[in-house]
Amino acid sequence: MHILAEITPLDPVAGTRPTLRVSSLQDRGVNGLNGVKWWPGITRKPSMGITLFDGDFSSGVNSGQISMEIAVTALEKLDANARRFVWAGASITVYSGATGQAWPWTKIFVGRVEGFRVQANKLSLSATVDEEPFQAKVLSATYAGTGGLEGGADIKGKSKPWAFGAPKNIEPILIDSINSVFQVSAYGTIKAVTTLYERGAAFSASFGNYADYTALVAASIPAGRWATCLASGLIRLGAPPYGVITADIEGDYLSSTWRRLPGAILQRICSALSISGGLIDTTSLNALDSALAALPAGGNISLYLTEQQEVIDLARDIAISCNAQAGVSWLGQLFTTRVAIASPVASLDAQAKSMPRVVSNVEIQVSPPYTRIQMGGDKCWRVQSFDEIAFQAELIDKGLYSASVVYRDGNIVSLDDGSRWLFVGATPVSGSTPTDVNTNWARMTNAVQSAAIAAAQAAADAAQADADAALTTLTNIASDSLLTPDEKPRVIQDRDAIVAEQAGIDAQASAFSITTEKTTYDTAVSALTTYLATLTSPVLWSNLTGNTTIVGSTFRQKFLDVYAARQALLNKIAAEAAKRADLALGSNLVVNSEFTNGLTGWSAGWDGDSGLPVTRGLNLTGSPNNWFGTKNVAWAKVTGTPAAGKVFDAYYSLGPGATNLDKGLRWAVPVMPGDRLYYSALVAGHRCNVLANLQFWDGNGTYVSEVASATAPVATSTTDFSDGDPTQATRVGAFVNIPNGSAIRFAFLNIRAVCPGGQADPYIFFSDGFIAKVDPNQTVPPVYTMGPGDRRATEGAPSGTLVAGVSADTVATATTNFNASNDRNSAAVAAPTVATDGTAVDHTLQSNGSADISFEWSWGGTEGDIDGFLVYLYQSSSASAYTFGTTPAAETVFTLPANKRAFILFGTAPDQYYSFAVQAYRSVDKDINAAGAIKSTLVKATGGGENPYRPSASVAFAGDVTGTVSGASAATVASGAGKANNGLDSSGNVLTDKVNTSSVQDNAITLLYSQVSGSTYYGNNAWQTIVTYNITTTMAADLHLSAFVALGFASGARNWGIRILLNGVTVVYRSGGAYNDAPSCAEKASVGAGTHTITLDFLGQDSSVVCGAGQSSLIADRRYK
Repeated sequence: MHILAEITPLDPVAGTRPTLRVSSLQDRGVNGLNGVKWWPGITRKPSMGITLFDGDFSSGVNSGQISMEIAVTALEKLDANARRFVWAGASITVYSGATGQAWPWTKIFVGRVEGFRVQANKLSLSATVDEEPFQAKVLSATYAGTGGLEGGADIKGKSKPWAFGAPKNIEPILIDSINSVFQVSAYGTIKAVTTLYERGAAFSASFGNYADYTALVAASIPAGRWATCLASGLIRLGAPPYGVITADIEGDYLSSTWRRLPGAILQRICSALSISGGLIDTTSLNALDSALAALPAGGNISLYLTEQQEVIDLARDIAISCNAQAGVSWLGQLFTTRVAIASPVASLDAQAKSMPRVVSNVEIQVSPPYTRIQMGGDKCWRVQSFDEIAFQAELIDKGLYSASVVYRDGNIVSLDDGSRWLFVGATPVSGSTPTDVNTNWARMTNAVQSAAIAAAQAAADAAQADADAALTTLTNIASDSLLTPDEKPRVIQDRDAIVAEQAGIDAQASAFSITTEKTTYDTAVSALTTYLATLTSPVLWSNLTGNTTIVGSTFRQKFLDVYAARQALLNKIAAEAAKRADLALGSNLVVNSEFTNGLTGWSAGWDGDSGLPVTRGLNLTGSPNNWFGTKNVAWAKVTGTPAAGKVFDAYYSLGPGATNLDKGLRWAVPVMPGDRLYYSALVAGHRCNVLANLQFWDGNGTYVSEVASATAPVATSTTDFSDGDPTQATRVGAFVNIPNGSAIRFAFLNIRAVCPGGQADPYIFFSDGFIAKVDPNQTVPPVYTMGPGDRRATEGAPSGTLVAGVSADTVATATTNFNASNDRNSAAVAAPTVATDGTAVDHTLQSNGSADISFEWSWGGTEGDIDGFLVYLYQSSSASAYTFGTTPAAETVFTLPANKRAFILFGTAPDQYYSFAVQAYRSVDKDINAAGAIKSTLVKATGGGENPYRPSASVAFAGDVTGTVSGASAATVASGAGKANNGLDSSGNVLTDKVNTSSVQDNAITLLYSQVSGSTYYGNNAWQTIVTYNITTTMAADLHLSAFVALGFASGARNWGIRILLNGVTVVYRSGGAYNDAPSCAEKASVGAGTHTITLDFLGQDSSVVCGAGQSSLIADRRYK
């Protein structure tokens, strides 16, 4: 792939933005694409980046970025003033294509330069996409405060609202308090106002709809009724409002189209704000809508916009709410994309023994898995306080529920789990605990935190406070390295508290299978006890009859070790409690429940008490039907005819592990006393009855108990799971509660068969294993969802692994390709070979006087191992051999692809000397080579006549001029030249018999001198020499001196001056303070024989006065008597 880039920097002097075009290679077919010149000068191809997903839906898409490097010498070929250009803010367009590909090439980036750096001859650019069109404000209209539809003076300048979808309980804006007119949306027609509320109580149906504001205000609407003007999003009450007015509406309905999907809403907003349709990636927005529309709820969203927001921010917020991302692409288009989760196949090794190497790993809190989860709800856009609600009694928040308090109508309480309840009973009562079956109470909100989490976190917080207080006291006690009788009781109290609480803390740690922090804690307590026993001088530390000598720092450190270890353990307990409770209610916790990763996370079950001959596997083939297809299906079979009542298991939902505890931590479902579970599986039994069985382990991985569901009937022709069709299977399952005080900490599924007897070769078929935590009062089975991947992805061979939101198989493939690519190849690069027999460099002279010079080399390596060749060129007027690297700024480097073995320099001066060299290179990552490239030895052309190489000693025009020369026909010029040749000798001197000496008059001009300025000069309020040269006279002569200067004024009139000097003495001077862009001066001076220096000086008040290169001249006429 080759790159073309088009950039428009600012020329600060000319005030223009020239267009510069560069390419990543020298190829005549590429460098002239689209009829313009693309100069080879990109030394590092663009690096492009855009962050689409961070593994969570907590942030939006970052702006697309690009960085690249360009040779400044190449830019100077396009514009000689390139070094003074300002690159920040320049527009940049980047194309990609292949050699031979016709124009147009693929546009891959459109944006603006954000930062640049010029170092030596390298221009480094970084650019981002242009988000400016999407920084437009969504709410483009504000109330003028002039009355009517423009509202009163009190809302002047307030943004007008805009409603989309079907927002509930929105609070409209009162625009006309005299006529009780409210506005819900101001950017065109809305579809409907479905319900209107006052203080939360609904009005009756609308009184009618009116065409416009005027008609609405003129209508006679009875008190207690309301009407609308849907065309302007207006509501009018028949009487002044008594309380807060809210409404359920169906919003924006432009052109009779009710837009409810996010992509359609964003396109409507962009269109209303006149954002060009070419800047909208409608394909991606429509694709998002199509994906959401396929969801059970249809993917509709509702918006009520009253606060100002930029389009890009709104797009990102909307996309995140739909488990998608929005941003501006590399082409400057607004787009959306959904996150796709593929089937992972790679492993990440925390021991850093395989690629990609894991530098560090840590368990972090993440959001619930997003695949196959649909979340939604009707947002209440106006949350009302108690006094804004019309209720039969006063609403009073009474805080936490207490059994001793008498509650009455309107009282609101909270439970320890965070749920909130409203008392609705007719009779005040105490001791009536809020539950869903207690008719005295109505649930307002569900639980937000389990009591176990709250208790664990409270214990950790309290322990930290106690430790801080205790350490402060102990520090004071130990400050004099002496325990006195009055200080000892406090120390004894602290030691006793530490010993007393140890057993309880250890029990909690064991319940959560916490070992490392528990060991550290127990060791610290033991060390403290041992240390205290050594404090016996002159009496034991706990003896109150006298002082005990201590080392203060050691004494304090022993207690500090205990408190620090205790705090770490309690924090770990709280974290584990939260982790278990964070498992979303109703979501499937069985790893690899649909066998998308084979049998990962599953192991062979029990063969029965008599060791039945059981074989097991996944996706059994058969005839005429297979037992898989629509779904992956696991199976188990007993060979023979087992007796009635014999049982065997297919698989456990446990993967491998060194111990049962390892298996439980990695594969099983963590549970706690008080949890309610639902478990099930989709099963079919051939010649046996099949059930779902749930087994329990304690925190050490020891078997505790198990429960079983009802059995599925023996399969018939419609329930045999053939072709993996889920409709030909039966889901069996049950609810189970983990008793309070139970030692159960892990749960896992196994699928069991009960043999009826007399049936040969019974089979179990099953899929879609399901274990979910549910609400304590739930009785309706939750809807099945697919389970997660491995819960500890950095260990073993995980399934379900995601790396920054990308599936592990993609990462694995990318890693393999990455390590195999040139970017990771650290091998040395072989050098090219340049012939030394004088055949490496050659040229062709063109009829226009220029030369095309070719340079050739050979290379014996594998082209796939390099990225190309770098050809170095040095041009000079000197015939001396040049060593590359001597003057890098004067060298030009050209980049050629790996398949090239020749370079042609077109249209150059033939009378200059040229040195050539070449090296092969490979671009690599900077951890392979800090320079970002590995290069071969630089090989120079050193053959005869090639070090350096000069095409011709002169510049010869080989063509035949047939037109005009300075307006004269070629024939006239040829005739005149012939006549002139008749009067000249072979050296160009006038023949003596061709001059009529009698016609030479006094003061005849014998020689004219002239020279122009070679550089640009900026005024600095001092004289600057812009032209100087010498004139030699052989006798007394007159010099007629004249100067013509072109000045530029960037900031209006400024002081200026020009002068001519002869041998350092001013001959003539001119100055001014007004704008003059072409001042001149002249004078005559007499001189004797000798060499005389004439000089033209320029003075400008400041740098805004400019004397341009080649725009000023100094002329001298030498006249002899």
